[in-house]
Amino acid sequence: MLAGWPAVLAGQGLSAGTAAGSGGPAVSVVLTAVREPQARILNPGPPTGLTATAGNGRVTLSWNPPASNGGAAIIRLRRPTWAPVPTARRRARSAAGPDHWHQLYVSGLANGTTYYFTADAVNRANLHSSVSAEASATPAAPVTAPGAPRGLTATEGDAQVSLSWQAPGSNGGAAITGYRV
Repeated sequence: MLAGWPAVLAGQGLSAGTAAGSGGPAVSVVLTAVREPQARILNPGPPTGLTATAGNGRVTLSWNPPASNGGAAIIRLRRPTWAPVPTARRRARSAAGPDHWHQLYVSGLANGTTYYFTADAVNRANLHSSVSAEASATPAAPVTAPGAPRGLTATEGDAQVSLSWQAPGSNGGAAITGYRV
C-alpha cells in the first residue's frame, strides 16, 4: 500500500454534468492505488567453467552459462580479455551466433606465448557480470612426422656396418631426440 492511500479528494463543483469550479454541489472522490509487484533486474552471474584450448596461432574458449541471468536473458559474452594483449584482439568471433554464445575462437595469436583469459556475460538489461575464473593456453604449431634423414651411407667393416646420415630438413615441429635403425 502506498503511503497516504486511499486518498479522499473533496471540492466544490465536481459532479457529473457540471464543469469543475462552476459552483455545483460538493462531491468527494476516493482514489485507490494498486501497486503491482515489479521484477528487479540484477547483474548476471559470471560464466562458469571457462576453458582455453590451444591450436596453431589460435585459442578456442568454451564456458558454461552463468548460474543466474539476473532476471533478463543473457545476450552475449562481453569482450573476452586476455594478457598479453595481442594485435589479434579484434579477431575473436563467436562459434555459432547468439544462440550458441558459449564458444569463441581467438585467432592471430603468437605460437609459444601463453595467454590468460577471462570472460563476463551481459544480459538483456545491459548489465554485466563479474569476470569468470581465469583460463590459460599456449598456441603451438602442430607437430607432424619429421622428414627422413638425408645422405645415408653405409661403410662395411670387420663383422659390422657403420651408418652415417645428416639430420632431416624438417623436424616436424618438435626436437628430434633419436633415430630408429
